[in-house]
Amino acid sequence: MKIKKKILPIICALGMMSAYPVIGLENNTKDCYKDVKKVKLTSSYIKWTNDSGRVEEARTSTVERTYKNGDVLTEVDCGFDGTIDYVIMKHVKISGMNGCKTTIIEEDIGNDGKIEKIVTYKQMLGGSRVEVDTNADGKMEYAVSEMLVSKGKITEYLDSNGVATYRETQTCLDDGSIMTEHDLFADGKIDYKTIEKFLSDGIKVTKYISYDKEGNEKYGFMSEKTLPDGTKVSEFDSGYDGTIDQRQREKIVKHNPYSTTRTYELEPKGDGVVTYQEIEEVFEFDLI
Repeated sequence: MKIKKKILPIICALGMMSAYPVIGLENNTKDCYKDVKKVKLTSSYIKWTNDSGRVEEARTSTVERTYKNGDVLTEVDCGFDGTIDYVIMKHVKISGMNGCKTTIIEEDIGNDGKIEKIVTYKQMLGGSRVEVDTNADGKMEYAVSEMLVSKGKITEYLDSNGVATYRETQTCLDDGSIMTEHDLFADGKIDYKTIEKFLSDGIKVTKYISYDKEGNEKYGFMSEKTLPDGTKVSEFDSGYDGTIDQRQREKIVKHNPYSTTRTYELEPKGDGVVTYQEIEEVFEFDLI
């Protein structure tokens, strides 16, 4: 009863705060919050314009419970109708020795006791590695390896045989900027690179350098800045001609220690016409 009294007012508050109230997130299952240490409630609303010009929308509600042993149970209501459409239980196993830490996450989709996916995170001295077994058959389908080097790091995407299929090398330059070289096929040839730098006024600028068939350089440009109201604006100039080809806006508002609203908008042509909008409201709180 004590847990119920603590959770119900917060769920009601989320419903009052949202233009699309959270429905059906509070299951009446007995002891559904036993041994739970953290609860995260998420309400998402997405509106977009499809290729034919028609405006569509989707709403999703999610309850995420983190237990004392590290397991995470997620219930998802895709139709926003109070019906749980699918459930994922993530079993977390952590071990470590000699400066290395291994975290294994087993995903039980449907919470029926059958493991459908296994992700292994290995944190080692000088780097890390993530291995993904997409069907839990004991064989890795792909992996991501990250290795720290002088003034930067090298990230490789590997196939099931451990062979690199994509590689990027990140280097901190002497002027404080960060250069990332992208080798799309891991064949030793740099297909494009980016150079990121923060200016004195807090604006982050990124220069894109790609190459045509003759090896000539082609340029693109992106700037990221934060407006006085907290909105982060990203503008892309793919032709490096001074014309904004795409614009993104994101604003995160923290209402109190428990609730946050995130709003994201996309102008694919940078002409002021928003074709994609996402509003996400989150309540997150500890029970112990």
